[in-house]
Amino acid sequence: MAKLYYTADTNWLIGVTDRVKGNRVVLVPASTEHLYTEWDFQSDGGITLHSDPTLAIDCGTVSDEQYLALNTYVKNHASASQQWQFDPQADDTQSGYIENVTNSQLVFDLKWRTVAKGTPIWTFAANASDAEIWSPVPVPQDSFKK
Repeated sequence: MAKLYYTADTNWLIGVTDRVKGNRVVLVPASTEHLYTEWDFQSDGGITLHSDPTLAIDCGTVSDEQYLALNTYVKNHASASQQWQFDPQADDTQSGYIENVTNSQLVFDLKWRTVAKGTPIWTFAANASDAEIWSPVPVPQDSFKK
């Protein structure tokens, strides 16, 4: 389980505002409730919401400028639009791109590099912008318990 921090400003991270299919994946403050901000990296490339492992980050179509949203996930059967991998930077292995497995040039990108609550995360062609660099930070398993 991990939180996906925006490396350029770690007061922000990747999350959702509701745990339902179709809800967009957006930038949220780091103080946002853990139910909406903790993710599990699955062996088939899926990134699922820890609080509901039937929902995964999905780009719909593996192409440029596609908004990320939650979609139904079946364990060990992630679709191409749900398959992601972390590619660490050479100079800082704690941060890097989250890229599509089918097309590694498509990465998670903070739309227009706008640091604000609710800014969408979408796919974009990798261009080494700060908008594309994320830091997965492991979360102890017991943090999920109230």
